[in-house]
Amino acid sequence: MLTKSKEKISSGSETSMYSRTRRRSSPALFIGVVVTVVVGLLGVALLVVAPLLISHAAPSRQKNNTPATMVSGTLTATLTAGTVQIQSDLTFTNASNLAFTLKIADLAKNKQLFQETTTTTANGLSTATTTFPSQVQKIPNSWVATISTGNHGKVIGVALFLSKDTTAKATFTAMAMTDTAIMMLGTLTAKLTPATAQAPGTVRVKPMLMFTNFANKHFTLTITDRASTQTLFTSQAQTTNATGHTTGSVSFPAPLGLTTIPTTWEAKIVANGTTPGIAPFVPNTTTMTTAIATFKATTATATAISGTLTATLTPGTAQAPGLVRVQGALAFTNFASKQFTLTVTNSAGITVFVSQPQTTDATGHTATMNLPFSTPSAATTIPTGWVATITNIAQGTTLGTAPFSLDNTATTATITFTA
Repeated sequence: MLTKSKEKISSGSETSMYSRTRRRSSPALFIGVVVTVVVGLLGVALLVVAPLLISHAAPSRQKNNTPATMVSGTLTATLTAGTVQIQSDLTFTNASNLAFTLKIADLAKNKQLFQETTTTTANGLSTATTTFPSQVQKIPNSWVATISTGNHGKVIGVALFLSKDTTAKATFTAMAMTDTAIMMLGTLTAKLTPATAQAPGTVRVKPMLMFTNFANKHFTLTITDRASTQTLFTSQAQTTNATGHTTGSVSFPAPLGLTTIPTTWEAKIVANGTTPGIAPFVPNTTTMTTAIATFKATTATATAISGTLTATLTPGTAQAPGLVRVQGALAFTNFASKQFTLTVTNSAGITVFVSQPQTTDATGHTATMNLPFSTPSAATTIPTGWVATITNIAQGTTLGTAPFSLDNTATTATITFTA
C-alpha cells in the first residue's frame, strides 16, 4: 500500500514538473521573443533609412523655395502690308537662358494667330523681333499675348494689345503665378439700343475674356451703376471654353428712358469665389451708345483699382493759397473693408499731398471722396508730371498709380485707375 502510494506520488510529481515545463514554453513566451526581435530590427532599419529619406526630401524643400519666374515689359506689334512684326522688350526674373513660348490669339474669333518658342539671354532679357502674316486692316483690341514656360506650358504672363490702328502694344506686369492661379484679362463691349414706341430698350454685352487655369467653368458677370448703386444685370451662367476663353453675348433690359450709356457703369467678374476683375465702362464719345470695359491681366487674389478721380484747381490770391480738390469714387477687387491713403507726388518725386485714411465698404467700393490740399498762391495751373498713388495702409504696399491728365486749361485733371 505504501509502495503504491509512493509510486502515485512519484508519478504525480513527474506530471507536475512536465506541466511547469510546458508553461515555460507557451505561445505567449514565443510571441514576446518574436516582438522583441522585430522591434529591434525596425530600430536598426530606421537608423539606416531615415538619413536616406531626409536626403531625398531635401531637394523637395529646395524646389519649393526657388524664386518664381516673372515677366515684365512690352510687345510692340506693327502691321505692314499683310505682315505683323512683333518687337519684344521683355525682362524675366530668375530666368537666365530660359526657353519660353509666346502665343498671340484673337479673343473675338477665339483663334490662335501665332506661336513661337525662343530663349532669354543670360541676363534674362528678350529683345527678339519676329513676324507672322495677317489679313487685318488694323490691329484689333481683341488680340492677346500669352507667355509660358516649361514642358507643361505654365503661364507666367498675359497681356492685351492696346491698338492704335496699325500699331499696338501689350504690356506685361510682373506677377508671381502658381500652377492653379486664375488670371483674367480682356474686354466687355456694351451696346445700347434705346427704347422706341414699339419696343423697350436693350443693352447687349459681348464678353471677350481670357482666363488661365479656368477652362470649361462658370463665372459671374455683374453690371452696376455706381451713381445709384443699382445692380443692372447679374448672370451666373457665363462659361469659358476648353481654352479658357469666353464666347457669345448676353442682353438685359435698358433702364427706362436711357439714351446713352453713363460713365458710372461698372462690370465685375467673379470666378471661384474670387474677383479677378472689376472695370468701368468707358463710352464712345461720339455716340455714347457703346462702351468698353477693359480688364488688365491680374490674378484672382490680387488687388486692382478702377475708377476716375477729378482734380480741380482754385488759384490762390494774395490773401490765400491755391487749393486743389480731388473728388470721385474708386472700386477695388479683393480689398473690402480696408484702409488706404492717396498720395500725390510731383515730377521730381516729391510728395505734394498725403490723404487721411480712406476706407472701402464691404463690396470694395469707396464713397465719393473729397480731398482738398493747398498749393502755392502763385500757382495758376496744375503742374505737369503729378502722379497719384494708392497705398495699402496695413501692409505699406502700393496698390496702384495713375498720372494727372490735364485738360486744355490745366486747371482740371482726371486721374484714371484701370483694373
